[in-house]
Amino acid sequence: LQCVVRADSCLCSFVGLRKGAATLRLARGLELYERKRFEEAEVQLRSLLSMLPGRGPAMCRLADALYGRAVSLHVPEAPEQRPASHSSPSSAPAGTESWATEGDEEED
Repeated sequence: LQCVVRADSCLCSFVGLRKGAATLRLARGLELYERKRFEEAEVQLRSLLSMLPGRGPAMCRLADALYGRAVSLHVPEAPEQRPASHSSPSSAPAGTESWATEGDEEED
């Protein structure tokens, strides 16, 4: 293999380094996503998109990371613990509304 130094060889090296850096960002972003480290994955994937804007697969991976981050932030509320005595309408505390509505009254 022979190397010839030309004016455009620096440009070729830059393009090769840019592709390598983009591949590294993508690989790191995917690895972090799989480890559920969504915020760090987002940083890597946003960096990738700044280098190569508009790339569909990179935008999809970023969307996945953002969704994963949003879902991980959601903490479901624990269901209220009610005593068993308050589970039926007949034992409802005083002052609460009746379960029946006006049209539901039985006729004799």
